[in-house]
Amino acid sequence: MTRRTQHGFTLIEILMVVAIFVLIAGIAAPMFAGSYAGAKLRSGARAVVMTHRYARNMAIMRQRPVAILVNERLSTFEVILLTGRESETLTELARPAGADDMTFAMASVTNDTDTVTTNADAAAEDRATSDLLKGLPEGIRMDSFECQRPGSEEADAPRVIVYYPSGLSDGFTLRIADDRGRSVEITADPLTGEISTEFAEE
Repeated sequence: MTRRTQHGFTLIEILMVVAIFVLIAGIAAPMFAGSYAGAKLRSGARAVVMTHRYARNMAIMRQRPVAILVNERLSTFEVILLTGRESETLTELARPAGADDMTFAMASVTNDTDTVTTNADAAAEDRATSDLLKGLPEGIRMDSFECQRPGSEEADAPRVIVYYPSGLSDGFTLRIADDRGRSVEITADPLTGEISTEFAEE
């Protein structure tokens, strides 16, 4: 009768395997972290693109102007359904609110989204309505913003982008960046409404 010999692993072999796994994890961790940060930057770019398209479509569907308030300090975009009195409304929208406010919407703006769809008297009351609030992911900031519409001279005032029933809008170029210095530039054409994104090379 033959005896079967069983072989096991020595302590040195086990330690070598553990060391190899630790080495691989050390190399892979920065790659995964960079990939995650890149995903957040792409998510921020998608939020800007979707907000732009939503505001433009709403202006065409409602046949009334729509504005986006760009809050660079809070990294947020607020879609405002405007009424016919655009000049007066925009003057109010471009006025900075208190430091504790999460948005710069004027006092007459309501965050009740039901009002947008069910209150037929909103236009008659000549009241602008806050319809959507989007923010950039944590760790993503607005690096620069340029728009055809002049900004307010007051500190911390939001920038305003207006979309018209014809499909035209105030063109803009926005660059957002992450903590690693990677950035993406988002440009909206004022005539066609087309929007493009260009990621900077690392």
